[in-house]
Order: sequence, then C-alpha cells, then structure tokens
Amino acid sequence: HLHAYQHEPDEMRHLREALRNVHSATGVLRLCALDPAALLTREIERVISQLIIGKIAGEARRVAMTELAASMEALPAYLANVRAKREVSAGAIANVINDLRHFGNRPILPDSLFFNPPVKTGAGVTSGQHPAPDAKLRRFGARAMRVCAKHSKGALKKDRDSLKQLFA
Repeated sequence: HLHAYQHEPDEMRHLREALRNVHSATGVLRLCALDPAALLTREIERVISQLIIGKIAGEARRVAMTELAASMEALPAYLANVRAKREVSAGAIANVINDLRHFGNRPILPDSLFFNPPVKTGAGVTSGQHPAPDAKLRRFGARAMRVCAKHSKGALKKDRDSLKQLFA
C-alpha cells in the first residue's frame, strides 16, 4: 500500500490501508511478546498517521517514505533473525526505530534500551552458588528501592515533561 501511495500521493486510502495492516501487525507482535518489533511497528503507525493528517509534507514526506521503506525491510529481517537465533533483542532495529522517531521531533531512545547481551545459562558471578534467603533478598530490594526513590524524586519533578514525551 505504501508503494501504491508513492505512485498516487493524493490517494489517502493507500495510507489508511497501510495503517490498518501495520496496526494489525502491532497487535500480533505484542501477543507474541516480540516487544522490539511491536515498538518498531508503533513508530511506523505514528509516521503513517502523520502523513495522513498532512503533518509530514513536501521534502519531509519523501524522506519519511524512504524511512518507512527501510523500516518495512528491517522488520522481516529482524523477525528472521529472532527465528534463527531464538533471541529477542531490539539492537538490530534500534537505528530504524530512532530514525522514525525523528518525525514529529521525538527524542531518540537510548542505546541502553536496546542493550541485550548474550548470557549463557549458568554464567555469572553466582554460578554454582546458593541464592540468599528470601527475607534477606527482600530487605536488600527494599533498601535499594528507598535509595533509588530518594535520589530520583528531584530529577523526576524537574524532568517530568521529558519523561512524558519519551513515552508519548
């Protein structure tokens, strides 16, 4: 449908049909717990919606169509990679997601969101060790949460609008 829209840019039905199809794909990806791919399709939906309402026009429309084409190519490649490796990591599509976020002046998502190092089962500093008693872990977790809350209150008050924009 995006290809048809490029040939008939006055026909919004092509974009609406593409949006409907991508929206369906987003739902399926969420159901399959493929969150990185669902994040990509949500960004695709957002850009298509902006094209429909005319928020992206002129030269920006051409650039948006190029980015959408790249994202449409990245999605099946990403899913094939997930299938082959049996590993869900957004790193493979991070650049495409952030390129789409550019439209609408949305901030890029940090690399840390896409960080998913391969860790072998049984690896780590606690390999072969017995876990701490449940009560001790709960005390440790509660203390860590208090420290985190104490140090983040000020930052959250100052930067609430930035956080809202990130998750908009």
